[in-house]
Amino acid sequence: MDPTRIPPEIWEAICRRCGKCCMEKVEVGGRIEVTATPCRFLDPTTRLCAAYSDRYRAEPGCVSTLEGLPRMIFPDDCPYTRGIPGYSGPV
Repeated sequence: MDPTRIPPEIWEAICRRCGKCCMEKVEVGGRIEVTATPCRFLDPTTRLCAAYSDRYRAEPGCVSTLEGLPRMIFPDDCPYTRGIPGYSGPV
């Protein structure tokens, strides 16, 4: 699978809206670790981003799917990571 060839509307369609990718992450020893702190724009009830259409400007730490995949910031069970050989998401 070549993620760069997937149109944005397909990324949107496969997202489960779990909110896991909206948890703050830190790099420890070259590995990404997920914290228990959600992004300030993540609605804890709906698990949706309150600033979604403007998220990259509103939250500079928010990364796009294509930027996040090589950095392995999405959880292993994320639909975005399906089919990527050797993918190992954050702990």
